[in-house]
Amino acid sequence: MSGFAPLYGRQGQTAGGDPQVAELLGRTVEQQSQATVKFDDILSNLRTSATSPWTRPVPTMAITHSRWLSAMMWQMATNYLDGAVSAFWAQGQLPSKAYEECDSLCDRASDFSLRAVRLASEAEQGVRPTNATLEPLPALALTGETYNGVWQALEAVSLQVASDFAAIENLGFPKHMQPVFQAAKAAYQPPADMFAYLRSNWRTAKVAENQLQIVREALPVAQALFAIGQQLWAPYLLGNVYITALRYKPTLDDLELLVNPWVFTDPQEQKHRGKDAQSREELTVFWMSVADTAAAAQLAAQLADAIKTRRLRLTGRSYSTVPWPSQYLVRFPITIGNRVFQAGDLIVVYVSPDSNRKLLIELRKTGRITGILELLGQRQ
Repeated sequence: MSGFAPLYGRQGQTAGGDPQVAELLGRTVEQQSQATVKFDDILSNLRTSATSPWTRPVPTMAITHSRWLSAMMWQMATNYLDGAVSAFWAQGQLPSKAYEECDSLCDRASDFSLRAVRLASEAEQGVRPTNATLEPLPALALTGETYNGVWQALEAVSLQVASDFAAIENLGFPKHMQPVFQAAKAAYQPPADMFAYLRSNWRTAKVAENQLQIVREALPVAQALFAIGQQLWAPYLLGNVYITALRYKPTLDDLELLVNPWVFTDPQEQKHRGKDAQSREELTVFWMSVADTAAAAQLAAQLADAIKTRRLRLTGRSYSTVPWPSQYLVRFPITIGNRVFQAGDLIVVYVSPDSNRKLLIELRKTGRITGILELLGQRQ
């Protein structure tokens, strides 16, 4: 979420300013700060875990959706107050309608904040949060006294949703979710282009009646953008396009891996499993569960180098569990990954789940031989 718009008072943010503005300012600044931090924490966790928001559990999406609404609504309230104060700077006092409207926005934003807290609390207690539903843009009264504040609130929605699209692209999403992104983008682009056009007109309009007409035209456009913003963080609100993508089962060829998916499979095993549909499906599930494919690629490169330089050789034995790895004999002392192996060690690629049930790949010792002829042997 973006930061605060500049806020003004008749004498700045001081006790000498309008007391009602000061009260509203206190609500918006404090609450927007808290709501923004909560939503940004979610984004930070997504970046750290390299997780797409579109593949997370539905209850988690519901919490993200509620946090987005909370931050968005407080941002709208802040911008509304900023626009209203800017318009009536010279008069030194806001019309009563502007106070009422901003106070109503603050109340609505507070409702969303309470919902976000409740959903997060339920999740911590093991209760499934209520699924998200599309919320309408709060009704904003449009009069000659308030339209500048309304415009600022609507522009906050436009700018935020544009930022959200960039965030989603930066976080990334699986290839099978591409139709979801395209559907969201197709829905977004027309209202985004229309709002950009209206923004250009707003900047050049000087007559109050012209500005008021621009805001009238912007209201339904912002309503569409407000809905799309929610769908980005709870994509099941997009309907069938998301359900279809979620049910899609990627094939081995669909995986965008940093390494050949058969890299840990024994060559003899790959010969008869390479075209076997069930084996390919099992290997697909395996790679989709690997915690760190970059680390797996690095391990594979070390193995390939060790075999090329004849520090390792295949023993002719393989294992029956995915990814059906070979057994290797260590011919000279070697370090692979974070483990040191001695000549005569028998080692194999070992797979185990981590605390998040993601798969870790490492090399482990399975036995040892000492016969000199076996150490010198070489499998062709």
